[in-house]
Amino acid sequence: MSHDSDLGVSAVVVLAAGGGTRMRSKRAKVLHDLGGRPMLSYALSAAAALDPSHLVVVVGFQRDEVAHHVTQLVPSALHAVQTEQRGVADAVRAGLAAVDGLSGDVLVTYGDVPLLTAETLSGLVGAHKASGNAVTVLAGDESGQVESEPVVYVADAAALTGSLSAGDGGLLAWAETSGVSVGTHVVADHWQLRDVNDRVQLSEIAAELNRRILTGWMRAGVTVMDPATTWVADTVDLAEDVTLLPNTILRGATSIAEGATVGPDTLLTDVEVGPGATVTRTHATLAVIGADAEVGPYSFLRPGTRLGRHGKIGAFVEAKNAIIGEGAKVPHLTYCGDAEVGDGANIGAGTIFANYDGVTKSRTKVGKASFVGSNSVLVAPVEIADGAYIAAGSAITEAVEPGDLAIARGRQRNIPGWVASRRAGTKTEAAANQALGAKKGDKQ
Repeated sequence: MSHDSDLGVSAVVVLAAGGGTRMRSKRAKVLHDLGGRPMLSYALSAAAALDPSHLVVVVGFQRDEVAHHVTQLVPSALHAVQTEQRGVADAVRAGLAAVDGLSGDVLVTYGDVPLLTAETLSGLVGAHKASGNAVTVLAGDESGQVESEPVVYVADAAALTGSLSAGDGGLLAWAETSGVSVGTHVVADHWQLRDVNDRVQLSEIAAELNRRILTGWMRAGVTVMDPATTWVADTVDLAEDVTLLPNTILRGATSIAEGATVGPDTLLTDVEVGPGATVTRTHATLAVIGADAEVGPYSFLRPGTRLGRHGKIGAFVEAKNAIIGEGAKVPHLTYCGDAEVGDGANIGAGTIFANYDGVTKSRTKVGKASFVGSNSVLVAPVEIADGAYIAAGSAITEAVEPGDLAIARGRQRNIPGWVASRRAGTKTEAAANQALGAKKGDKQ
């Protein structure tokens, strides 16, 4: 990390060692999900945006798991270990010990204060440098009075080290005794100072974060029909004139292009939706939905699914690692796995792409403008050429050439009088006799 900025700090110490006993969880508090990613990620993003010379994260409870996430999010961050949870002062002491010969300003923040922004931290650092104080505290009190140990603050490294050496009285108590100058920087948005200690507070923070995200998107031209039931991660990208219907959840790197409609009752994770597309009552992950395509209702798109422009994946269809071409249709009741469906092809209801033989998975190819009749089974590996037909109810195991009709089913055989001989006395026989009598009457 560079340290050329006038507002730069020598170090940012993020405290993330606590176990969070009130969460009543085996998982570290800072790793609980908030808006589709670990709560700790918000504090790390805000801290990293200051471009400090050193970013130190103090870990303790489940330190290996927390450290792993830290490395994924900010590879250059240093890890300090608080071996026993002995309070804030001890955690800060552990963080400072991770950097030899530290001097200059140090910002101390927390991994469980997720709504605290980089802009607010930058404002705190700027106020600290402008005032010349030894310590500057981030406060939510408009009077600027601080009556307890600060949650977030900037301090000169020497002053901070002195306070830690003086015992457990705390930074402010040490400052008062030592006569060093202490100032405050007030943030009007009190949500930024709220920490998470239990699942009730986690849900409150999540709701507020989501409200802010949705407000931003609505002001940018997105229609959200029911904000109370719509959840959008801050990693999602939405274009103008997108419409989100009730009970829609968008996560990860999902992007929705202009004019698309998503929902209701839809969950998309890392999904790309093209302009003008419609996605209804669908669960999809790592899929691409083309322009003006239709998906749903009750569709399941697994990783590797790519639906072309004007294509359709309909009701009760599951697709996996499938490329479905422009204008191609898989309308209903189909499993389409490890497949390539050409432009303009039509897959009839109840078709199964049998891609797995119990050992290996193989691919099936259906050519352009081909037609697969309802209730067919395509046993991979198999290729159906362009412009071919598959008769309904067929089990296809061999290649089909262009323009051919493939039929792979038993020939129908009717046995006259079977009901009378085998189901005598039943309501079925009575209905048959009645129908036969009516038929004879029609002939007379």
